[in-house]
Amino acid sequence: MVDSLEQLQRREQELAELRNRTLQSLEQQLATREHELVALTQQFEALKADFTYNLDLLRQRDEELASYDEAAVQHQAHEAALRGRVAELEALAGSLQSDLAAARAASEQQQFLLSAQRSELAALREEERLGRAEAALRQREQAEAARRGMQRELEEVREAAERQRVALQAAHQQQLQRAEEELAEAKQAASASARLAEQRQRELQEAAERE
Repeated sequence: MVDSLEQLQRREQELAELRNRTLQSLEQQLATREHELVALTQQFEALKADFTYNLDLLRQRDEELASYDEAAVQHQAHEAALRGRVAELEALAGSLQSDLAAARAASEQQQFLLSAQRSELAALREEERLGRAEAALRQREQAEAARRGMQRELEEVREAAERQRVALQAAHQQQLQRAEEELAEAKQAASASARLAEQRQRELQEAAERE
């Protein structure tokens, strides 16, 4: 009976450690994702400032060169795309928060189950103390059944935590890769627009000098 209690306590400790590691992992992933979101937002604001400058320059030259209209539309499209990307990352951060809340709820449910099993084991020990042999036999059987049940539950929690970790890691990698690709495209577009603006400015200056 004492061995069963010790095994139950060890299983309880293992489950608590696994639960804490899972929660810490999810919290770290959430913090990382939020940090990435802040960095991407800052990059978006910097690009937005560049876009705004280029758009202002294009508007000043609308009367001389009608082709500036197309460049302005492209700037606006890239800005809208970046806004959409930031919104996606914010939604992903919210999803991670939901996953963390679900993991905490599962942890609380496991804690409740362990408390119920401890209470049941305490009742069995009390019956054994009173010297009822039949009750003592039932106690051992129930304790063994509880131990096996906890072992199964612990394995299930471990498997679920591993699946969740793999899924979150894969999703994070894909989202980060897409964000980097879109940011690179936006930077290329901004650079091309700046070169176009400089070229148009030179054309206007040359035209003014010829006049």
